[in-house]
Amino acid sequence: MEVQPRPHFLEAGHTRRHFETAFFQSTIADNRSYEQWQAEGSTWQHQRANGLWKQMLQDYQQPYINQDQLEAIEDIISRRLREIRKQPQYG
Repeated sequence: MEVQPRPHFLEAGHTRRHFETAFFQSTIADNRSYEQWQAEGSTWQHQRANGLWKQMLQDYQQPYINQDQLEAIEDIISRRLREIRKQPQYG
């Protein structure tokens, strides 16, 4: 209701309250000028995304989970799988 008479949301109270914390900056978007993008190799978004996931996978470090926690997680998974398999559609 607050926005209807105006042509945009920028002055709406909700926008003003949440703009700084709700904004998402893509890690693969490219805001360079066309000329700059071209001069720096003309890398398309899907190419940047492909390189990013490969780099993330290469940099990944398995978090530490102690043996008790690991056994508890495995127990939960096993119990839930047994429950799921008992359901008629999976029988």
